[in-house]
Amino acid sequence: MMLRPRIIARSQLSLALFGLTLGLFLVEMTTRALVICNHSLEPMVPAAIGRFDERFGWSLRPYASASSRRSGQKINYRINSKGLRDTEMNYEKPRGIFRIVLLGDSNTFGHGVPVEKHFSTLLERCFPNVEVVNMGVGGYGVDQELLYLQQEGFRYNPDLVLAYVPHYADQRHMHSNRFGRDKPRFVLNGEQLTLTNYPVPYNLPLPRALLPIHSWCVSQSKLCELLHVRGAAFIKDSSHVLSNIRQASTEGPSSLSITRPESDTRELGARIVTEIGDECRKRAVSFALVTRIGSLHEALARNGHKSLEVSRALASDKFKIPNDNHDDEAANDVLASEIGRFLQTSNLLPPEHWHIPD
Repeated sequence: MMLRPRIIARSQLSLALFGLTLGLFLVEMTTRALVICNHSLEPMVPAAIGRFDERFGWSLRPYASASSRRSGQKINYRINSKGLRDTEMNYEKPRGIFRIVLLGDSNTFGHGVPVEKHFSTLLERCFPNVEVVNMGVGGYGVDQELLYLQQEGFRYNPDLVLAYVPHYADQRHMHSNRFGRDKPRFVLNGEQLTLTNYPVPYNLPLPRALLPIHSWCVSQSKLCELLHVRGAAFIKDSSHVLSNIRQASTEGPSSLSITRPESDTRELGARIVTEIGDECRKRAVSFALVTRIGSLHEALARNGHKSLEVSRALASDKFKIPNDNHDDEAANDVLASEIGRFLQTSNLLPPEHWHIPD
């Protein structure tokens, strides 16, 4: 007689689980239908391609693949085995190849731009036997780019390192937390750069062991992706204040401000980018900066590094940089043209690579 209550309890549990599963399924299908009808609900770059990285704060997840229609067309984001939005390539450089390592943030990564229309791909098509290694990662500051070059970029044995620094958005290099995530940060001690918050502590609101499950859910479920994006947006909005409070506890009350002084931003930014150039010089690797920041362009020139200022070239009536300050396809065409011409006139590219044979 005792078996019957157990059978009833199991039946009730099975019914509850079935109802929960059916409910989640219906919510997921509704979410997918909403996204199909309104692509603005999608993130421009799917969250599933990113990961926590104790070296840089975050990086691209090797072998990840996802797409978004937020821009109005389907953009595929495929990440290779080394965590780059690029084709597969070995660290060892093929014979006869002139290799360029390209550093940068989401503009270099190709935010909202098909990879075949990105300026890194267009540059490769302009010149014979030239290979561009695209190491752009969304949200990176010049501090993370310096570390990425030191730990990964030089492994590709580049002939030239190009850093595209269009702006100092969110003063990324001035803080140890951005977009709700911790990151490394350089501080100036006199003329010396000192690395802090490194290795980057794991401070995400999810146990580290669950990250693979979370990544899988975000990549497979539109509901999970939207919840992740909304949660990340909330964390981003609050993290700027928390970051400043944390820095105030170590640097003094004067650092407690949402926006750091612009002069400090420019000084530290120029010092870090100059360090990128100096690191290249030590290894007998050519270096050049591409930027829309006039003061940075001038600072690099004063330090003996080659620099291309592209703000005037991009200020065209024929196209307009989107409101989110990301280069669109037309801007990428201009960038490829300007950089290609710059490489030739500055003797950064050997003449044997100038023209594609007939």
